[in-house]
Amino acid sequence: MSYQEKHNTSLGTVYLIGEQSRISADPRQSYEHALTYGANRGEIAQLIVAGDHTMEGHKCVYGAKFDSPRAWDGAVVSSPRAAVVIQTADCPSLILTHKKTGRAALVHAGRPALTGTCNVINNAVHAVLQGYEGAADLEALVVGAICGSCFKHDREEAKPLIEYFHRLPDYVFADKETGALDLYEVIRHGLMYHGVKDENIRRAGPCTFETTGLSSYRRDRTALRNTVIMVLD
Repeated sequence: MSYQEKHNTSLGTVYLIGEQSRISADPRQSYEHALTYGANRGEIAQLIVAGDHTMEGHKCVYGAKFDSPRAWDGAVVSSPRAAVVIQTADCPSLILTHKKTGRAALVHAGRPALTGTCNVINNAVHAVLQGYEGAADLEALVVGAICGSCFKHDREEAKPLIEYFHRLPDYVFADKETGALDLYEVIRHGLMYHGVKDENIRRAGPCTFETTGLSSYRRDRTALRNTVIMVLD
């Protein structure tokens, strides 16, 4: 493990590990990492990111399943030492926790999943609350993301990919001229729209594109991914 971060949340701990093989190629690697970090054997939910609308689990956040890797964009756990594992190579990982319900979600919040009014943020908030009226009590952490300045969409073929985000406040762009989309600000805007307090939203860790030891698809175009593991206390 050449690169590793550790971040605390209100319900557990989040780990970011750089330059790992994909779960779809070798699910044992990420499973063993989760065990190392204290997860219960048999309570580790591994997600293969549902990166576009052709996949059934695209934008979906469900209660965790532990039997085999699932093609979902997020999963919720609530029992002690349960874990969720996802992988990314520039897209943000969103961790949502709610102390009163004891539920936590780990979500892959890439540009496709954030596009549209019915997006992965809406589904994550509803999955963690599950009817509880208390979005103001949600806490959010974002890790493993490319920064806005490095996420440009200035080529003609890329401009349609960010068309939706021009409906949002200007601050979701680091630079509108080059289409430099700040995914953290998109997430923050979506969470506050649902009633999450701004002071309960934070970003941790450096830009994946700028950091040696972290995978960045935009920088390197490799098959390696960063692994994000959330383990409840």
